[in-house]
Amino acid sequence: MKTRRFPLLAIIFLPFLCCSCSLPGDSPWIGLHAEAAVVHSHFNFEGTADTEATSTLPISSVFHFGNEGGITGNKNLPYLKFSAGIAPLELRLTAFDYNTSSPGSFTGNFLGTEFTGDIASDLDLRSIRGTLGFDLLSSEHVRVAVVVGLNTFLVNLRVDDTTGSDAFRELDELLPVPVIGARGDIDLPLGTRVGAEVSIPVLDSVTDYEIGLVDVELTAQWSINENSELIIGTRRIGLFFDGVVENSPARVDLDLDGHFFGVSVTF
Repeated sequence: MKTRRFPLLAIIFLPFLCCSCSLPGDSPWIGLHAEAAVVHSHFNFEGTADTEATSTLPISSVFHFGNEGGITGNKNLPYLKFSAGIAPLELRLTAFDYNTSSPGSFTGNFLGTEFTGDIASDLDLRSIRGTLGFDLLSSEHVRVAVVVGLNTFLVNLRVDDTTGSDAFRELDELLPVPVIGARGDIDLPLGTRVGAEVSIPVLDSVTDYEIGLVDVELTAQWSINENSELIIGTRRIGLFFDGVVENSPARVDLDLDGHFFGVSVTF
């Protein structure tokens, strides 16, 4: 049975929850507030799929999304951010859809199918993260919160043999990952504020897969006027899942990192 992280994390955070406080002030997170943005982002992607040998295909291979799949990883895409709350609670949502297609070359075992040359790869990686934060400290200039939520990933990778064979293999997995973490914000002079959010899985397994996730987001915002802010940031996601994928024992590692910038609307 897989161990659970939640009881240990609950013990760690319990003393802070008992002592949480909200101090008066006029910072953006004290009163009823909301913020929405669809900003421009640029992400770099790397990944591997390590397939073990089986009795039907006694070949173990590592498929590199970049080297063999031809998926170089640099991609511009819209990045959605939304938050709303009133101290000590705040809901945050982020979403993006990373998709790309590319020719490549691979010889080996990919999820139980043998490939021997030229291929075409199609990747669609989507993430929707929703977290609810509870302020441990909320003052005029500083906020620290514990967050819980769900980070849902849709991973779809199709590899087609283009050497004249009809062989193909498709990885299509939906991974709803319960997460827990921390969030912090600092209000600085001249209408500037910076923030960070870090989350990890509550459980070690999801949908029959051993799972691992580290999700880190850093942001900086500057007030343009009463209802808009310039926002820049960076995000790094490291995700792996290990188990029986398409009837083949395999481990899939995905790394996504990039930056985003744009204008948010505040209410």
